[in-house]
Amino acid sequence: MSERLQLTQGLRRDPIDKLAEQSYEGMAYFAGTGPKATCIDCKCWGDGTGKKQRTKQRACSRFVAITGMGSQRVPGDAAACKYFEPTEAQKR
Repeated sequence: MSERLQLTQGLRRDPIDKLAEQSYEGMAYFAGTGPKATCIDCKCWGDGTGKKQRTKQRACSRFVAITGMGSQRVPGDAAACKYFEPTEAQKR
């Protein structure tokens, strides 16, 4: 199961903290920075083909492309990030 990002406690809250608290390890960018959609609706969620395999968690292919590392599994109901790309079915 994917874990939420861990934040170091500071003396004051930074505006980015709210975004980080919604995000999961393995996401390409902060959750909630994309359109009002979820990762399950993104073609990057899973194998990058846009084929929906209805599982609760899949790897983010955009994270893998950006970092060159494997991705933790991201929940499908995570808020979309700025790299959100709608699947072909959603474009129609």
